[in-house]
Amino acid sequence: CSQSLRYFFAKMVYLRNRNTLKTEKWQPWQFQLDLLDIFLTYPEIIILKARQLGISWTVVGYCLWKAMFNNNAKILFFSQGEKEAFDLVAKARFIHPHLPPYLQLSENGNRGRMHFSFNDSEITALPSTEKAGKGTDTTIVVRDELFTHPYGAENFTAVGPTLDSGGQSIDLSTLESDDLKNHFRERVDKAFNGAMRVDYPSGLVLFKKGKYEPVLVFLGWKLRPTRLEGLELDDWFELRIKSKYTPYQIEKQYPATIEEVLKTSRERSYFDVKVTEDMRLHILD
Repeated sequence: CSQSLRYFFAKMVYLRNRNTLKTEKWQPWQFQLDLLDIFLTYPEIIILKARQLGISWTVVGYCLWKAMFNNNAKILFFSQGEKEAFDLVAKARFIHPHLPPYLQLSENGNRGRMHFSFNDSEITALPSTEKAGKGTDTTIVVRDELFTHPYGAENFTAVGPTLDSGGQSIDLSTLESDDLKNHFRERVDKAFNGAMRVDYPSGLVLFKKGKYEPVLVFLGWKLRPTRLEGLELDDWFELRIKSKYTPYQIEKQYPATIEEVLKTSRERSYFDVKVTEDMRLHILD
């Protein structure tokens, strides 16, 4: 387990499913395995994702693995508020006791912190405030649902120096709106523009530039092979998503392509987008 992150997940990790009220084994879907490899390869990762892909569980499981099998690891979870940050620690605290007994470490802490005395590693949750994480050394910083963080840009400045010294950062979120000044949106746009695109056979899409620049991972809604037992994926989308949400909400919450989620929404435009594009082409001619 200490030598192979893939093995640890595929053989040992169980998750909580509140929809089915069951404890379920983590599924080694190929896009999830690709994501684990990306965690082990790149120091600065931005994940733009559709809803309900199980990515938060995978990120938390990776951080738990890092803390369990390394000395002096320090993981920081940031979310928009204290409750949401504590929920991330709760995920780690659920995975840990469901591991085989011989892998479980003596753990202490509280709702917002796990500490392993065996190797002096810890996982701590903090609300995303202006100064949260400032002046601390960190192994991994995770900022979950970053689009909703009220002080995302200020928090990035606070934790930046520790990352510059060799730490890893993982930002993940959906895009909630077309707010171009949102911190997460700005991070996505910067990583996307001018980047080289890598399409994985699993459907995961990676955008990367230079060696020391952040990589962008896009995860569309179709990556998860099953959503509801007894329904094909397209049938589930037609019956449970298209019938419930507006086209604008679908663009942001359940995008199939990165172009779809990053475009200025046709559903909220003040001007007709097609006509504006045609005008631009005429001007260029």
